[in-house]
Amino acid sequence: MLFIIAANTVNAQYYFNGFTGYSVATDPLVIKNTMIVDTMASAFNTKFSYGKGMNLGFGAGYFINDNLAVELNCNTQIFTASEQNYDWSEMDDNATYYYYFSGLNGYAKLRNFNIQLSPLVIYTVKIGKVNPYIKAGVNILYSVSKSEKDYTSLWESDKYEVSGKDIGGITLGFRGSCGVSYQLKPQLQVYGEFLTVITNYRYKKSELLVYNVNGTDQLSTVEEKVTKYKDDEGLIDYSQVGINFGIRYFFKKPEK
Repeated sequence: MLFIIAANTVNAQYYFNGFTGYSVATDPLVIKNTMIVDTMASAFNTKFSYGKGMNLGFGAGYFINDNLAVELNCNTQIFTASEQNYDWSEMDDNATYYYYFSGLNGYAKLRNFNIQLSPLVIYTVKIGKVNPYIKAGVNILYSVSKSEKDYTSLWESDKYEVSGKDIGGITLGFRGSCGVSYQLKPQLQVYGEFLTVITNYRYKKSELLVYNVNGTDQLSTVEEKVTKYKDDEGLIDYSQVGINFGIRYFFKKPEK
């Protein structure tokens, strides 16, 4: 409806835009790893990030007048992996008097696949070729998270390969940004902006995809391959901050 209204406005300008950039998670999932060997203790944290990665997106918008516009963007992220590689089984040399481990053992990798749809309202301050602006609106998020683990059991020395995926629904959050655009040509702009997304995401279920023991497929021995999360078990913070650079192409020359 907003697009129809804008198209019928005398001074309306409609455009397409494409953008890329990078975001980082504001609150990564932290797993504390603790190791005690004899009387020596050490600890370190492993961070798995939801919402980090290289942004790739496109959209369309309408300038209703010189200052006010509406825009609809769609974007995804690539290079989202977080990983750890620390094999605790190497610490067991059969000569150790006492040891204790808690946390993650072996190689662990997390990758997030997401689609984000953002209807936004933009306010631009027209001061010439260089024009600052702010955006605000809703962030609609859908995500699938895939995990991989390879580790050696500390007790039986068996080698395990496990992978699975977490699947969620659609979650609403807030997206806002501030930036500046530069008019290259009457129908062409480039822009850069700082962005923030504030949202939680709830994964509804986890599905086991691979379960190998000592190189042998044991997936068929697992009775429950799908686990439904209860209460807040699948709830994570998907908030992020980042920077994007993009280009806008106007199908009607902006009025000077």
